[in-house]
Amino acid sequence: MEVQHYQTLIHRNFNKLFKGELQYYDPERQNEKHGRFDTQEVGEMDFLAIDKNGDLVVIELKRNSTDKTLGQILRYMGWVNKNLCKENQKVKGIIIAETKDNRLEYALTIVPNVVFKRMKLNVEIEDV
Repeated sequence: MEVQHYQTLIHRNFNKLFKGELQYYDPERQNEKHGRFDTQEVGEMDFLAIDKNGDLVVIELKRNSTDKTLGQILRYMGWVNKNLCKENQKVKGIIIAETKDNRLEYALTIVPNVVFKRMKLNVEIEDV
């Protein structure tokens, strides 16, 4: 499945997948783009959210993630920190992918505010 399809699936099921712990930073703007948030400067984030503590959360979506993914999400997090954060507001990152390589595993041990979450596709069919 292509990453764009994952983007749409996660967008459609955002509240369910994140169990209400996250909401879009700018819902009106992001709903038009299936969750994406365009910085106009350093690229387009897959998702930008706010958690229950009021901290900003950058979410990067990949099929297979590597240490390059960490560099990408840190670039977005730096932009958010400089341009959107208010006083005492933190920036966190979530990398969502089917797999991660050992290079990313090592890199994540040094960056505590970025976590990896494994994406699994689960389809159900039921009688109606």
